[in-house]
Amino acid sequence: MMGWFDNFRYWEGGPTLYMNDNRTSASTDYAILTIILAFLTVLLAVVTILPGIIKQRITSLCIISLSLLSGLTIFLGKYGSCWNVGQGKIYTSYKVFSKQKINATMGIFIGLQHMNVTLKALPDDDRYMDVNFNEQFIWEKPTDMREQYKLALMKGLPYPILLVAEHFTLNAEYFVWGFYYRSAGYYANIALTAALVSWILMNLMLVNIPRYGAYLMAVTGSLLCFSAGIYVILMPSLPLLIRFEDTIISFHFGWCFYLVLVIG
Repeated sequence: MMGWFDNFRYWEGGPTLYMNDNRTSASTDYAILTIILAFLTVLLAVVTILPGIIKQRITSLCIISLSLLSGLTIFLGKYGSCWNVGQGKIYTSYKVFSKQKINATMGIFIGLQHMNVTLKALPDDDRYMDVNFNEQFIWEKPTDMREQYKLALMKGLPYPILLVAEHFTLNAEYFVWGFYYRSAGYYANIALTAALVSWILMNLMLVNIPRYGAYLMAVTGSLLCFSAGIYVILMPSLPLLIRFEDTIISFHFGWCFYLVLVIG
């Protein structure tokens, strides 16, 4: 009987596997892909039924396409992770107080209410070939980042990811980037929510009273521009720079910001 329990007890196994959705890097942002496919499906359906419209086919197609593009922009702006982006190659410690170094690429993708941090070892680093992380930090409430930072410490995440999270957790002296990014995302998200309401009313009016639908289309565009503008205004005046020994990761506006600004 004891032999049954002795089997597989003494062997040199690997580290414990904790089943977590963020353990490895995702190759595709499925939320964004779902939004795009949903709007493309609606556009395809519209194109299919357009031949049945006797008059003003081109005009109808242009109006519907513009409406769908506006709606797609609103949803991508609300749920996208590329309002502010920082990327670079780093060579730094893999664990805190460790002499072991990792040569990897790091990406920091900031949305309105969350941040994705990716860490992937370069192919020439044989010791850490399996390192491929994609961690998401959400800051819907002021205390969210502090709680998630503690959770990241408990999970034993790599030092580079912890360093990035620390920059958005601290709120003292010059370490106030988390506060500014959270404020900018909060008010920009409110503006996009107002744009979503205006967009829904616009579609209703375009069917019944096209004149008022055109007015609401202008309102929707103005709210999109306002969301991009308020995001810029509330950004920290002191640019965020994250230092990894010989590397400095700086940030720039991403495609979500420019999409909202241009379509607005």
